[in-house]
Amino acid sequence: MLTNAAIRLANLLLVYSKTVTVRKFTLISTSIALGVALVLEGSFIHLLFLMVLMLYLIVPATLAMGLWTVFAAWRQGWKPWCSTFWKTAGILAFSVLLSGLAGLGLHAWRVDQTRGYVSRAVAILDEYHAKTGQFPSTFPMDALGSPPKWLRELQSCTITAQEFRFEYWDPSGMLDGYEFTSATRTWSYFD
Repeated sequence: MLTNAAIRLANLLLVYSKTVTVRKFTLISTSIALGVALVLEGSFIHLLFLMVLMLYLIVPATLAMGLWTVFAAWRQGWKPWCSTFWKTAGILAFSVLLSGLAGLGLHAWRVDQTRGYVSRAVAILDEYHAKTGQFPSTFPMDALGSPPKWLRELQSCTITAQEFRFEYWDPSGMLDGYEFTSATRTWSYFD
């Protein structure tokens, strides 16, 4: 639903921008926004980058150009839809919003991917424990498959005969970690 709304808004911007230059700018800015979202995936650095961009670039430019537009409108008659500035500001605001939403969506997908893998692993480990009375000495990678990106660290998955533990560091915060152990059977936050 959110993706469809973003596509409709992008099409509206492309139709609204009548000149080739504004269309190129729209395509370039949305491509950069999606590229940044794909690379940074809603991490803390991504969100910080978007906040700095909004605070130091878009807000002052909007204030300065808004005053200029009001002055020009006062002299020539009010036609804000004809102003290249307002088209540019709209395109930049849309690009920042698109980058933020895409990054947050990718982050949520990574969390679901990681926790889904752990829930499949827990089911397999519990089944093995029910049969033998202990956990396996190594993870059954043939049954589980390759771990997701956040569980590929060296100490992300540990297992002994009595217990197992999964942990990942969430890049959307500053040193936020989550762990799932055989003792607690829930995700716990740690710093």
